[in-house]
Amino acid sequence: MLGKQGSYTQVRSRTVFRPIRYILGFIILLSVTDIFVTVLTGRSRVFLFFPTISLTSIHYSFLRPRIASCNESGCWQHSTFNADDIFPVFLPKCYPDGLLGKINPDKRNATETVLNMTASQLDPTGSWKPSDCQAKEKLAVIIPFRDRAEHLKIFLVNYHPIFQRQQLDYTVFVVEQNGTTTFNKGVLLNAGFLEAQKAGRYTCFIFHDVDLLPEQDNNMYHCSAQPRHLSVAVDKFNYTLPYKQLIGGASAFTVEQYTKVNGYSNSYWGWGGEDDDLMKRVELSDYEINRPAAESARYTMIKHEHDARNPENPMATKLLEVTHKRMLKDGLNNVEYRLLDLQQRHLYTWLLVDVGENRMKNITL
Repeated sequence: MLGKQGSYTQVRSRTVFRPIRYILGFIILLSVTDIFVTVLTGRSRVFLFFPTISLTSIHYSFLRPRIASCNESGCWQHSTFNADDIFPVFLPKCYPDGLLGKINPDKRNATETVLNMTASQLDPTGSWKPSDCQAKEKLAVIIPFRDRAEHLKIFLVNYHPIFQRQQLDYTVFVVEQNGTTTFNKGVLLNAGFLEAQKAGRYTCFIFHDVDLLPEQDNNMYHCSAQPRHLSVAVDKFNYTLPYKQLIGGASAFTVEQYTKVNGYSNSYWGWGGEDDDLMKRVELSDYEINRPAAESARYTMIKHEHDARNPENPMATKLLEVTHKRMLKDGLNNVEYRLLDLQQRHLYTWLLVDVGENRMKNITL
């Protein structure tokens, strides 16, 4: 009886688990077939009706797509068998895993060798995007500029590797003010924003001074639901925030955010006031500034001589008192400039802008 009972139990056990073995075997067979087809053709056909569980979406390193080209619509891949067979590639989201954390900014004058090495990683337009994952945003880095050639070189050799480790889809735009008239940062940044929109479908804009170098590469350059102030802790201010309303140095805005605040004021000729005015616009537009933790947002400022053509703005205080009255009629919607030249250089896209003569004496409060 015991022998018969044991035999009966074994048969019953095999009967119960047999369908499970068949199902597992069938899944393994499909998986192996899916890998084989994907390697040969570049896409999955086995999981045609279940694309969300296709092994290609797992993105193993040996199945990474052979990208033919990418544009604003997406990325495209050639078939293994037929080079003329091109089809869209759906890339996974980027998750940067090569960040170093604390870094030492290189403040030495950049040599041609270093510049060429940096440029070799970029598109001819000074752009870059990851080839094996989808970046969160399309980023435009806007730099207002005049007569700071050495600082610009130092900026580029420091930031390009960081942006690539952060796996950003980005372009650097250098907006240079033409002539010898008083410097106007607001007009340059507004012009850069408008011209970058003509050049591509950028969704996030970083407005960045040329003399700030990062001490951490994990301060992520991206936009959020609120405007972001990136340069929270600068060595010049002993790595503290001098005052709560500070937004200068490096900041990030979406298209919607920058349009809603009407950009920078065009009325600040010379040094001082334009960043504080922007902060007032942020607050008046019912935004709350977003800041990363100070320990990951540390910056070194490159020392430089003060530009005689960028004197302190004598009207800054008075203009700041009436920001609430002026913001809707002074900014992005009425900026006046002439684009004199646009060149796609190896390390950046260069815009030469004429901002006109100093019109400060014509400003009415």
